[in-house]
Amino acid sequence: HNLNIYHEKQHMFSCAIHTLNNLFQEQWLTQRMMDDIATKLHETDTLLRLESGLKSQWINPFKSFLPFVGYYDISVIIEALKRKNHEVFAHVVVNDSPSCREQLSSENFDRCIGLIINCQTNMVAMKSRHWFSIVKFQDKTFYCIDSKISEPFRIGDNEDLKYHLINSLVRKEAHLFFVGQANSATNDNTK
Repeated sequence: HNLNIYHEKQHMFSCAIHTLNNLFQEQWLTQRMMDDIATKLHETDTLLRLESGLKSQWINPFKSFLPFVGYYDISVIIEALKRKNHEVFAHVVVNDSPSCREQLSSENFDRCIGLIINCQTNMVAMKSRHWFSIVKFQDKTFYCIDSKISEPFRIGDNEDLKYHLINSLVRKEAHLFFVGQANSATNDNTK
């Protein structure tokens, strides 16, 4: 296959931004846009907490407290997806259980345009979390497009993807988020 794959590489720990840009195969999100979404979510959360008699959180829980670090909560990613008329329609925690294997169904793979994955990763002297995407192209072939790798790699079809997900992510406390068009029972909108 001779695909022209858009692949953003890791910069300033902005893996959530790279993940969404890689998923949609274009640069459409910026750190400023994601920070704005995180700020609005924090403002809403603060109002709800005050109305409920709870203390508000000083630090925005929807983004990294470190300046210029682009790590974001799934809530920010979900709000960003809405701007592209897409949604997370299924969430699977990868483990070695029969339930996990059942949730990795062809129905979910067929409907999705791709997956957003959050997994544990080891950084210097600490454990951290990392976002990356797996994108389905027009020929129904999935590719891993991770900002931490030098180039995307081909995974294959639904069965190849299921095998890949279980075998490569089972020990990384991975969360898979299936992404498809919003309010759509089926999704033929692939790259």
